[in-house]
Amino acid sequence: MTRAIPAIPTTSQGVNFRSRLEARWAEMFTLLGWRWTYEPLDLDGYIPDFMLHLGTPVLVEVKPVVLRSEAFAVANDLQPHAEANAARGWAWMVVGCAPYEVLRWAWPSGSHAGSIGITCEVTERDGEAVSSSWDDAMVSACVECREEWQLSRFIALAGDDGTRSMIRDSIYGPRRRCGLQAQGDVADVSRLDGIWREAGNRVQWRGKRT
Repeated sequence: MTRAIPAIPTTSQGVNFRSRLEARWAEMFTLLGWRWTYEPLDLDGYIPDFMLHLGTPVLVEVKPVVLRSEAFAVANDLQPHAEANAARGWAWMVVGCAPYEVLRWAWPSGSHAGSIGITCEVTERDGEAVSSSWDDAMVSACVECREEWQLSRFIALAGDDGTRSMIRDSIYGPRRRCGLQAQGDVADVSRLDGIWREAGNRVQWRGKRT
Protein backbone atom coordinates (compact mmCIF):
# COMPACT_ATOMS: atom_id res chain seq x y z
CA MET A 1 0.00 0.00 0.00
CA THR A 2 1.43 3.38 -1.01
CA ARG A 3 1.26 6.09 1.63
CA ALA A 4 0.43 9.55 0.34
CA ILE A 5 3.18 12.09 1.01
CA PRO A 6 1.71 15.32 2.40
CA ALA A 7 2.36 18.49 0.42
CA ILE A 8 4.54 21.23 1.89
CA PRO A 9 2.69 24.57 1.99
CA THR A 10 5.01 27.18 0.49
CA THR A 11 4.93 30.97 0.29
CA SER A 12 6.45 32.51 -2.82
CA GLN A 13 5.94 35.83 -4.61
CA GLY A 14 3.60 36.88 -1.82
CA VAL A 15 1.23 33.94 -2.39
CA ASN A 16 0.52 31.06 0.00
CA PHE A 17 0.56 27.91 -2.14
CA ARG A 18 -0.82 24.59 -0.96
CA SER A 19 2.30 22.76 -2.15
CA ARG A 20 5.91 23.45 -3.08
CA LEU A 21 5.23 21.98 -6.52
CA GLU A 22 2.58 24.63 -7.16
CA ALA A 23 5.00 27.32 -5.97
CA ARG A 24 7.67 25.99 -8.33
CA TRP A 25 5.32 26.11 -11.31
CA ALA A 26 4.42 29.69 -10.37
CA GLU A 27 8.13 30.55 -10.49
CA MET A 28 8.43 28.71 -13.81
CA PHE A 29 5.60 30.73 -15.32
CA THR A 30 7.19 33.93 -14.02
CA LEU A 31 10.58 33.03 -15.52
CA LEU A 32 8.84 32.39 -18.85
CA GLY A 33 7.31 35.86 -18.63
CA TRP A 34 3.69 34.71 -18.29
CA ARG A 35 1.23 36.49 -16.01
CA TRP A 36 -0.70 34.08 -13.80
CA THR A 37 -3.37 33.95 -11.09
CA TYR A 38 -3.42 31.27 -8.40
CA GLU A 39 -6.75 29.50 -7.77
CA PRO A 40 -8.49 32.04 -10.02
CA LEU A 41 -12.13 30.98 -9.77
CA ASP A 42 -14.61 28.35 -8.58
CA LEU A 43 -16.13 26.10 -11.24
CA ASP A 44 -18.98 24.16 -9.66
CA GLY A 45 -16.90 22.08 -7.29
CA TYR A 46 -13.57 22.46 -9.06
CA ILE A 47 -10.89 25.12 -8.53
CA PRO A 48 -8.11 25.31 -11.15
CA ASP A 49 -4.65 25.74 -9.68
CA PHE A 50 -3.69 28.52 -12.10
CA MET A 51 -4.93 30.67 -14.92
CA LEU A 52 -2.30 31.84 -17.41
CA HIS A 53 -3.29 35.20 -18.85
CA LEU A 54 -2.12 34.64 -22.42
CA GLY A 55 -3.83 35.48 -25.71
CA THR A 56 -6.02 32.47 -24.94
CA PRO A 57 -6.58 32.03 -21.18
CA VAL A 58 -5.17 28.68 -20.03
CA LEU A 59 -6.42 26.90 -16.89
CA VAL A 60 -3.70 24.77 -15.32
CA GLU A 61 -3.97 21.70 -13.08
CA VAL A 62 -0.81 20.79 -11.13
CA LYS A 63 -0.39 17.17 -10.05
CA PRO A 64 2.63 15.28 -8.64
CA VAL A 65 2.80 12.91 -11.62
CA VAL A 66 6.02 11.78 -13.28
CA LEU A 67 4.93 10.01 -16.46
CA ARG A 68 3.04 11.56 -19.36
CA SER A 69 0.65 8.61 -19.19
CA GLU A 70 -0.24 9.71 -15.65
CA ALA A 71 -0.87 13.24 -16.91
CA PHE A 72 -3.34 11.86 -19.45
CA ALA A 73 -5.20 10.11 -16.62
CA VAL A 74 -5.50 13.48 -14.85
CA ALA A 75 -6.73 15.01 -18.10
CA ASN A 76 -9.51 12.42 -18.33
CA ASP A 77 -10.77 13.53 -14.90
CA LEU A 78 -10.49 17.18 -15.94
CA GLN A 79 -12.37 16.77 -19.23
CA PRO A 80 -15.93 17.06 -17.79
CA HIS A 81 -15.05 20.42 -16.22
CA ALA A 82 -13.54 21.60 -19.50
CA GLU A 83 -16.64 20.60 -21.47
CA ALA A 84 -18.99 22.19 -18.91
CA ASN A 85 -17.23 25.51 -19.54
CA ALA A 86 -16.84 25.16 -23.31
CA ALA A 87 -18.59 28.48 -24.04
CA ARG A 88 -15.77 30.37 -22.30
CA GLY A 89 -13.21 29.40 -24.94
CA TRP A 90 -10.44 28.50 -22.51
CA ALA A 91 -7.52 26.17 -23.07
CA TRP A 92 -6.64 23.61 -20.40
CA MET A 93 -3.28 22.20 -19.32
CA VAL A 94 -1.99 19.51 -16.96
CA VAL A 95 1.56 19.80 -15.60
CA GLY A 96 3.46 17.35 -13.43
CA CYS A 97 6.69 17.05 -11.47
CA ALA A 98 8.87 18.50 -14.23
CA PRO A 99 8.91 19.25 -17.97
CA TYR A 100 8.77 16.17 -20.19
CA GLU A 101 11.19 15.01 -22.85
CA VAL A 102 9.29 14.49 -26.09
CA LEU A 103 11.05 12.03 -28.37
CA ARG A 104 9.80 12.34 -31.93
CA TRP A 105 10.82 10.26 -34.93
CA ALA A 106 11.27 13.22 -37.25
CA TRP A 107 11.86 16.13 -34.93
CA PRO A 108 13.89 18.88 -36.66
CA SER A 109 17.67 18.50 -36.28
CA GLY A 110 17.18 15.31 -34.30
CA SER A 111 16.80 17.29 -31.06
CA HIS A 112 14.81 16.17 -28.05
CA ALA A 113 12.05 18.71 -27.61
CA GLY A 114 10.77 19.71 -24.21
CA SER A 115 7.11 19.88 -23.23
CA ILE A 116 5.85 21.48 -20.02
CA GLY A 117 2.71 19.32 -19.97
CA ILE A 118 -0.30 18.34 -22.05
CA THR A 119 -3.04 20.67 -23.22
CA CYS A 120 -6.33 20.83 -25.07
CA GLU A 121 -8.85 23.40 -26.24
CA VAL A 122 -12.59 23.12 -25.64
CA THR A 123 -15.01 25.39 -27.48
CA GLU A 124 -18.75 25.44 -28.07
CA ARG A 125 -20.35 24.88 -31.48
CA ASP A 126 -24.12 24.85 -31.98
CA GLY A 127 -24.58 24.48 -28.24
CA GLU A 128 -22.30 21.44 -28.00
CA ALA A 129 -18.82 21.19 -26.49
CA VAL A 130 -16.12 20.53 -29.09
CA SER A 131 -12.78 19.39 -27.70
CA SER A 132 -9.40 18.96 -29.34
CA SER A 133 -7.26 16.01 -28.36
CA TRP A 134 -4.83 16.36 -25.46
CA ASP A 135 -1.43 17.07 -26.99
CA ASP A 136 1.97 18.42 -26.03
CA ALA A 137 2.20 21.92 -24.56
CA MET A 138 5.36 23.30 -26.14
CA VAL A 139 7.34 26.44 -25.35
CA SER A 140 9.11 28.39 -28.08
CA ALA A 141 11.29 31.50 -28.28
CA CYS A 142 11.12 33.98 -31.16
CA VAL A 143 13.57 33.18 -33.97
CA GLU A 144 14.36 36.88 -34.36
CA CYS A 145 14.46 38.53 -30.93
CA ARG A 146 15.08 35.29 -28.96
CA GLU A 147 12.75 36.60 -26.28
CA GLU A 148 9.15 36.30 -25.16
CA TRP A 149 8.44 32.64 -24.60
CA GLN A 150 5.25 31.49 -26.26
CA LEU A 151 2.96 28.56 -25.38
CA SER A 152 1.49 26.43 -28.16
CA ARG A 153 -0.25 23.10 -28.65
CA PHE A 154 1.60 20.71 -30.97
CA ILE A 155 0.19 17.54 -32.50
CA ALA A 156 2.02 14.54 -33.94
CA LEU A 157 1.35 13.55 -37.53
CA ALA A 158 2.11 10.33 -39.38
CA GLY A 159 3.16 10.60 -43.03
CA ASP A 160 2.21 8.17 -45.81
CA ASP A 161 5.80 6.95 -45.84
CA GLY A 162 5.67 6.04 -42.16
CA THR A 163 7.61 9.04 -40.89
CA ARG A 164 6.26 11.13 -38.04
CA SER A 165 6.57 14.80 -37.32
CA MET A 166 5.03 17.54 -35.20
CA ILE A 167 3.16 20.65 -36.22
CA ARG A 168 2.00 23.67 -34.27
CA ASP A 169 -1.81 23.46 -34.08
CA SER A 170 -2.66 26.39 -31.80
CA ILE A 171 -0.85 29.39 -30.35
CA TYR A 172 -2.06 30.46 -26.92
CA GLY A 173 0.28 33.43 -26.63
CA PRO A 174 1.43 35.81 -25.42
CA ARG A 175 1.52 38.05 -28.48
CA ARG A 176 5.10 39.10 -29.16
CA ARG A 177 6.05 42.73 -29.41
CA CYS A 178 8.12 41.92 -32.50
CA GLY A 179 4.97 40.72 -34.28
CA LEU A 180 6.32 37.29 -35.28
CA GLN A 181 3.63 35.05 -33.81
CA ALA A 182 4.06 31.71 -35.56
CA GLN A 183 7.85 31.69 -35.93
CA GLY A 184 9.76 30.24 -33.03
CA ASP A 185 12.38 27.75 -31.98
CA VAL A 186 10.86 25.12 -29.71
CA ALA A 187 12.95 24.76 -26.58
CA ASP A 188 14.82 21.49 -26.26
CA VAL A 189 14.44 19.68 -22.98
CA SER A 190 17.85 20.77 -21.64
CA ARG A 191 16.90 24.43 -22.02
CA LEU A 192 13.58 23.92 -20.25
CA ASP A 193 15.35 21.93 -17.54
CA GLY A 194 17.62 24.91 -16.87
CA ILE A 195 14.64 27.20 -16.32
CA TRP A 196 12.96 24.52 -14.19
CA ARG A 197 16.08 24.20 -12.00
CA GLU A 198 16.11 27.95 -11.42
CA ALA A 199 12.42 27.78 -10.46
CA GLY A 200 13.35 25.06 -7.98
CA ASN A 201 16.14 27.16 -6.49
CA ARG A 202 13.64 29.91 -5.75
CA VAL A 203 11.37 27.66 -3.68
CA GLN A 204 13.97 25.33 -2.18
CA TRP A 205 12.74 23.75 1.04
CA ARG A 206 15.07 24.49 3.93
CA GLY A 207 13.31 22.44 6.57
CA LYS A 208 11.63 23.53 9.73
CA ARG A 209 13.25 26.32 11.66
CA THR A 210 13.89 25.59 15.31
